[in-house]
Amino acid sequence: MKGKWHLIGLSAIAGITAASFNVPWYAASLFVATFLGFCLWRRRWLPFVCSLTFLLAFCYFLYVDDSNVTTLSSGQTHFSGTIASLPELDGDQLTFQMKLRSGEDVRVSYYLQRKSQVPSIRRYRYGMTCSFSGDLTKPAGASNFYAFDYRKYLYRNHIHWQVTPNSLTAATCGNTGYSPYDRIQQWRGAGIRWIETHFPADIRGISEALLFGWRTNVSEDLLQAYRNLGLIHLLAVSGLHVGLVVGALYFLMLRFGITRERGLDLLFLLLPLYALMTGASPSVVRACVMAMVVLAALRLRHRLHALDGISWAALLMLAINPYQLFQTGFQLSFLVSFTLIVSAPFIQNRYHHPLSQLIAISVIAQLAAFPILLYRFYAISLLSLPLNFLFIPFISLIVLPFVSIGFFASMFFPFIGKPLLAVLDYVIQLAHRLLMEIDSWHLGMLVFGKPSLWLVFMLYAAIFYGFVIWESGDRKLRLVKPAVLFIGLCLFQWFSPYLSSTGEVTMLDVGQGDSILIELPHRRAVYLIDTGGKVGFEKEPWQIQKHSFMVGRDVVLHELKARGIRKIDKLILTHGDKDHSGGAKALFGKVQIGSILFGKGPVEEKDVRQLLVQAEQLGIPVQFVEAGMGWKSGDVVFTILNPIGRRENENNRSIVISAQLGGLKWLFVGDLEKEGEQRVMRGYPNLNIDVLKVGHHGSHTSTTESFLNEISPRVALISVGENNMYGHPSPIVIKRLEVHGVKVLRTDIKGAIRFRFKGDIRDFTWVKQ
Repeated sequence: MKGKWHLIGLSAIAGITAASFNVPWYAASLFVATFLGFCLWRRRWLPFVCSLTFLLAFCYFLYVDDSNVTTLSSGQTHFSGTIASLPELDGDQLTFQMKLRSGEDVRVSYYLQRKSQVPSIRRYRYGMTCSFSGDLTKPAGASNFYAFDYRKYLYRNHIHWQVTPNSLTAATCGNTGYSPYDRIQQWRGAGIRWIETHFPADIRGISEALLFGWRTNVSEDLLQAYRNLGLIHLLAVSGLHVGLVVGALYFLMLRFGITRERGLDLLFLLLPLYALMTGASPSVVRACVMAMVVLAALRLRHRLHALDGISWAALLMLAINPYQLFQTGFQLSFLVSFTLIVSAPFIQNRYHHPLSQLIAISVIAQLAAFPILLYRFYAISLLSLPLNFLFIPFISLIVLPFVSIGFFASMFFPFIGKPLLAVLDYVIQLAHRLLMEIDSWHLGMLVFGKPSLWLVFMLYAAIFYGFVIWESGDRKLRLVKPAVLFIGLCLFQWFSPYLSSTGEVTMLDVGQGDSILIELPHRRAVYLIDTGGKVGFEKEPWQIQKHSFMVGRDVVLHELKARGIRKIDKLILTHGDKDHSGGAKALFGKVQIGSILFGKGPVEEKDVRQLLVQAEQLGIPVQFVEAGMGWKSGDVVFTILNPIGRRENENNRSIVISAQLGGLKWLFVGDLEKEGEQRVMRGYPNLNIDVLKVGHHGSHTSTTESFLNEISPRVALISVGENNMYGHPSPIVIKRLEVHGVKVLRTDIKGAIRFRFKGDIRDFTWVKQ
């Protein structure tokens, strides 16, 4: 089996994938059993082993998935167990994983009430025993069509519940007997705290990421820059880091007189400790397991095939937790490593200069990762390749070694560590300023949207075809065929929305706010009515979180990228309330905006004035509109029915728009209240409507009896936050709609709501089925 283990590893991956796609077990078993019989009859042992591995992996995943159930009930209020992850305090929010006495894990999330709680909360450590009362709730699932599914993420980590403690005090958690694993995690936590207290503020985040795999303290803007420019992998402990650490330790051991054999033994024992100290992410576990296999082979003087090493690592990790197959880090780590291992002989034989080898390795790695990155993040930066040339050696050969030296020097030789860290701080700040500046240019960012799985497979087929021709050494002109195929697939993804005759109206779930996306057939135009925004109380500095949720960035912009929307023809801000316009700023510079529409009248809110001024500075036209105005796109006419004149009430100055989309008459009313409804009825009598976007999130001040009698809607859409503090929608309004026979669709119950139309075909769908 030497050099063939990758086939067994691929068979295991195929088995887990088939099981996850709900292929019937009897069909898979019958097919594989038939093939196994054929292989035995023909004495084909490798296909036999691969088929058997497929079947075992298939059954093993079904067993693990069927066993992944909870023993808790929603009525439980008292919880006792041990802290099973490093406690994370971000602003006023504390989160950690807790292993209950029953053996089940839960996710604990607690908001501090007073600043005086911070010192005692910071004393929480991995392995402490805790006991408290609280509420048990199900994790939130995805509520938008392309949103991250947090519930599924926790499920794949065998977590089914979240716990919100009623209170946490110094007496809530206490010290008990710690296991060796607990001690290792406590050492990791101590290292992170040392960096937080002894390193300059601007390099704490990257230092913790490189030394301990802890990215919590990397600022959100910097993380976004690394992510947008295709450099996020540099903030994860990976094979290159493991190789540098192993090489440096082995060199030091030999210099201190340790024999070669003892050095290999020590490294073999230290690698699992290193994996745990750096967070045990898929990339570092894969690298450490492979390094351990190589060290064992060297120690036993056994020649090891690199593909066998990576295959054993994959099989081991999937045996421990088959859900890891669905993690982006696992997929990228193994796929890129596999591709580079297969390509290594070709690179060494074809390219002899170190620079040409580096270029070849980078191109191969980028191509291998391209389809997965496109599927997961919907966009690719053309600057990724040249920036990787610069930042891979900078991070790996300069920052990592000097951060490591600075870490230990700050402990034992502070007179050396302090100036060293000061110099490092200056250098890293310059690099990060450059990175942030490049990211602010928004150059070379190609937003394709989320491709289908079939397109991902076809992209990999084109890439594999190109690799085969490249490695064969045939005429370079033959590379034109796979290049044309690859570019053609990318262009298909880029232009596919313009080929579709389907139109869509989507009410996004932005919590307590509004955001409605309208996309006309063949993408003739894209309109966004409001952007949502977080409404909340002002926080003290100690309460502000580094990675707080932002509706404009994390919901609206995310959905636009997933759909491949690069331009919004009109951004309509119905009025100035934060829950309607607060997310608009996150779109500036990230998506092209043709113009912004805002209601005529005085702009009294400071935030809105600043927003509109910033828009004009960026070259985005701002148009102040009133009743009687409108526009046309193809056969679709949008008519503005409000504001009429100048009114003091901000809600009654909301832009109201009527349009006929997909054979239905729509009315979008913003936060229009009773007075505004009456004014619209007087100005536009006989206004019959099929679909009403209910005003003011279903407040009792809107959607009056007379208004419903006048417009006679068949469907009502309500954008409202789940369990919001305003009590929206009002039971009175819901009852009123039911009496009128109106079908009510609410985002707090249904999640995002989408209306699709194509010719005579039209239907409503939603996320939470």
